[in-house]
Amino acid sequence: MALDELRSTKAEPRYTGPFTLIRRNKAGTYILKGPDGTEYKRPPSSLKLFYQPAINQGEVAEVQNIVDHAICNETNENLYLVKWKKLTAAHNQWVKESDFNDLAPIQKFWKEKKQHESINQTD
Repeated sequence: MALDELRSTKAEPRYTGPFTLIRRNKAGTYILKGPDGTEYKRPPSSLKLFYQPAINQGEVAEVQNIVDHAICNETNENLYLVKWKKLTAAHNQWVKESDFNDLAPIQKFWKEKKQHESINQTD
């Protein structure tokens, strides 16, 4: 995980990732590879060690978008109604926030919801 240099609010995660370590150059800077294949240079002070157990890629479905949000009454955990890529809306499913491998769809959902609410307030 690496410090998010583009973080604009306290609500956003402080670290982004995960990244794959490619190498360390002579100056001590680490070369990292992001999930999209892009390489990044980061100083050791901006990195945080993160261990993620291996995921069986055969069982991972890709999120197209998040349709709705709710909070579980029993656990007080965030739940998201997920529309899966390559599947119909009949397969939409409520997923706990802790079950997401990537928080990007959640961040996108809240960003779009905030924009939608600000548009409705101006009407």
